Parts: sequence; structure tokens; C-alpha cells
Amino acid sequence: MRLASLLVVSLFCALLALGCGSPGGHLPKTVPAAGVVTLDGKPVDGAQVVIVPVGDGKNGADAVTNASGHFSLRAYPEKDGAIPGEYKVQVSKTVATKLPGQVDGGDAVRFDFAVPKQYTTVDKSGLKVTIPEAGIKDIKLELTSK
Repeated sequence: MRLASLLVVSLFCALLALGCGSPGGHLPKTVPAAGVVTLDGKPVDGAQVVIVPVGDGKNGADAVTNASGHFSLRAYPEKDGAIPGEYKVQVSKTVATKLPGQVDGGDAVRFDFAVPKQYTTVDKSGLKVTIPEAGIKDIKLELTSK
């Protein structure tokens, strides 16, 4: 009887230990990946940065820039950072302009790009980044309006 109780307690402790791993411990390795977005040399606040893997087999990552244009990529909600590899990049930001009148009982609004449209898709942006195994903290995404 004592042996059976000991086995049950041991099994319970083993299962408890498995459940207490770090959040995202089952996910692929990520490394710090951060940088800054500028448009004509000025920081871009509130832009969405998305990286898409050049090859198959890994997740991309995304981030939103702060007032100084800085961002920190995140591949998974449970883990900071991005998976090392090569990526295409898109940067997008829209701004809402209130229009006169109403539509469907709400304010009429028009959404415009706040960064040049070419940067809003990975296929046309021309932006690429390599995330090394050691991570990277100085990604520079320098956009131009010309």
C-alpha cells in the first residue's frame, strides 16, 4: 500500500514538473530582434512591422513601433524575439481621416497610407533582414517617400 502511494505521489510530482515549464518552452528558439523604422530620416510611430520567412519551415514575426520608431519583434505571443533566418519585410501604417456625414449610422472615415504604399507588401517593399543566431538589436528600416 505504501509503495502504491509513493508511486502515485511520484507520478503526480513528475506531471506537475512538466506543466511548470517556461511559457513557450515547446516553441522553436527565438532570439532578440529589434530595430527602428524611419521615413525620410524621421521616426515612424505606430507602424506595423512584419517579417516573412524567405524559405519555408519557420514563422515570421511582427511588432508595432513606438513614438521613437523603435520596435521589438515577437514570433509567438508566449515568447519574445524572432527565429534566426532570412526574411522579407513589410512596414505599414494607416491613418483615419474623418469625412463629413455618416455611413451606416457612424462617422464617415477614409483610411490613407501613412507610409508609401510600396512598403506595405513583402513582394514590393524591397526590405530584407537577416536575424543571426545571436540576435540583432539594430535593424534599420529606412523608408523614403521618394
